[in-house]
Amino acid sequence: MFGRGREVDELQAKIDAMEQQIAELAGATAAARPLLDDARRLEELAERAARSRQDTEATLDGLQRAVAATGLRKPRARLPLNAVHRADVLGYVSLYYNAGFTDDIQLLVGDEDPPTEIACEANTRNDINSYAGAIVRPGEYWMVQSKKGDQSGFVCVFTPLF
Repeated sequence: MFGRGREVDELQAKIDAMEQQIAELAGATAAARPLLDDARRLEELAERAARSRQDTEATLDGLQRAVAATGLRKPRARLPLNAVHRADVLGYVSLYYNAGFTDDIQLLVGDEDPPTEIACEANTRNDINSYAGAIVRPGEYWMVQSKKGDQSGFVCVFTPLF
């Protein structure tokens, strides 16, 4: 019997040690609870952010399709001199001297074909200027009138704006 009392005391000591470990774990778990709550909140925020990103991407795709339909993002075009063009969108015509034969040029605009209103001029023969540019409205006719034609050192670029 005496031996059993010692076994019971040893078992009781082990139980006491285990209860102490459980108490320590409970304390550690209590300290970690706010971290676990924060982790859950972060997971919820990440899910909301992912949904928001998907919604934003869908909206952006729709806007890009709408912009493409309006003519925005149409490419710039190099166009020939002494040819009548009609603007299908608002645009900017830039004329710059690149190299080659000097020239006198005029950008003509208007509602009639061919246009007659001078929007801007450039003259490289007298070192007055080597650049000209103007806005062309949708539906307007326009042309760059050049004395040298294909031999001119000027380049014409049309940039769609809207």
